[in-house]
Amino acid sequence: MKFITGCRRVCGLALSLAACLAAATEPTSPPVAATAAPSAVSTEANLNLYACCYGRSLFPETSAFRDGRKGQNVKFAWAFYVAQAVTEVTLIDTGFSDAATARKWHVQATGEPAQLLAELKIDPANVSRVIITHIHFDHIGDLPRFPRAQVVISRRDRDDYVSRKPLGGVLYDQRVADIFNDPARTHVIDKQETLPGGFDVEVVGGHTAGSAVVHLFHRGTHYVLAGDECYLCANRKEQRPIGSTVDLKKNAAFLSRIDDPAIVVLPCHEPGIFTSYPAVTPNIVRIFGAQP
Repeated sequence: MKFITGCRRVCGLALSLAACLAAATEPTSPPVAATAAPSAVSTEANLNLYACCYGRSLFPETSAFRDGRKGQNVKFAWAFYVAQAVTEVTLIDTGFSDAATARKWHVQATGEPAQLLAELKIDPANVSRVIITHIHFDHIGDLPRFPRAQVVISRRDRDDYVSRKPLGGVLYDQRVADIFNDPARTHVIDKQETLPGGFDVEVVGGHTAGSAVVHLFHRGTHYVLAGDECYLCANRKEQRPIGSTVDLKKNAAFLSRIDDPAIVVLPCHEPGIFTSYPAVTPNIVRIFGAQP
C-alpha cells in the first residue's frame, strides 16, 4: 500500500506511540531458557508404538488455539500411547475411565483404556512404566490401574499435584498422590532425561508448569509424543500456540523447535492420527512396528 510522505510520517508516529503504550501496559516475563537438544538415542528396533483412542468430543477452539474463534469448536480425540517391546511395555499417559468425568466433558467413550490394552493383549499388571506428560485428569486418571509400573513425571507437576495446588483440569485422587509420593514407584525429572529404551523426556512447562513431551528416535525418524503442548497437529504445522497455557512463551518456543516437517508430532487429541496410520482395531492404530 502506498502513502504520501506526510501521511507516512503521521502513521509512523502513531504506530510508535501505540507500541510504547503497549510496552508500558503489558506485563513482561523473562526470556525462555534454551532447552538442550534431545539425545537422539535410538529406541529398540523391535519396538511397536500404538495410539489408543478411548473417546471423542468437540472442544472449544479458543482452548485448542490461542487465536481460536469464540463460539467455535474443533473435533477432539482422547488418546494415550503404548510402546511395546519384547519384555517391556511403556505407556505415555493413561487416559481416564470415570463415566461422570466423561459426561462433564461431553466425551463419547469409544472404549475404556483397559479394554484397549486388552485388545493389544496387554495386562495392566504387566505394564512396566508409565510416562506422565502432565497432571490433567485425562492423562493420569487411570494410573492406579497399573500397580507394578514405574511412574515418570516432572518434579514440578508431581509437587503441584501432591500439594493439592488448585489448578484447572486437575482432579485430585489420593491413590494417585500416594503413587507420586512413593519414591520406590515414582521417578521425577527436572528438565530432560533419557530413560532406558531411548525415551527422551523433555520438560517444556507451557501447558502446565511441569508439562513434558517424549522424544523417540526410531529407524531414523524423530517422533515427538507431545502430550498437550500440541493439542492438534495444526498447532505445530501452523505455529499456533495452544489456548490453555501457564506459560505462552514456553509453548510457542517448543512449537518453534519442532517446526520441521521431518519430525512426526503425535498429540493426544488429534483425531487425524486415527485415519493416518494402519488400524489394528477400530480404536487403535499402529504408528510403527510389526502387526501384533
